[in-house]
Amino acid sequence: MLAPVSGNVTLDGNPLPGVTLTFTPVGSGRPSVAVTDIDGNYTLEYLTDAKGAMIGKHKVVVSVIDYGDEFENVEGSAKPPSVTLPKNALDGSIEREVSEGANTIDFELQL
Repeated sequence: MLAPVSGNVTLDGNPLPGVTLTFTPVGSGRPSVAVTDIDGNYTLEYLTDAKGAMIGKHKVVVSVIDYGDEFENVEGSAKPPSVTLPKNALDGSIEREVSEGANTIDFELQL
């Protein structure tokens, strides 16, 4: 069963555009993924035509994907930043619970 998940990602209090969030269910299950927009907002997708994430506990990874010269700025998207992320954003030690109904899960990352 899926539930909608959206939120905002900041780094040291500033919106963090163009980063990828991966919510991986603890135990087993397909991960959900999102990329933050120019304001640091995201909405998770389970499949291309299914938004949300599996209900339950998830390990969350925030990462920067290098698209190189092939990146094209699409309306509402943001070029991935050249930033250093805190260790806990990269190592899967962030855990969040996805509950039934709409979920707003914000991430306030600090260096």
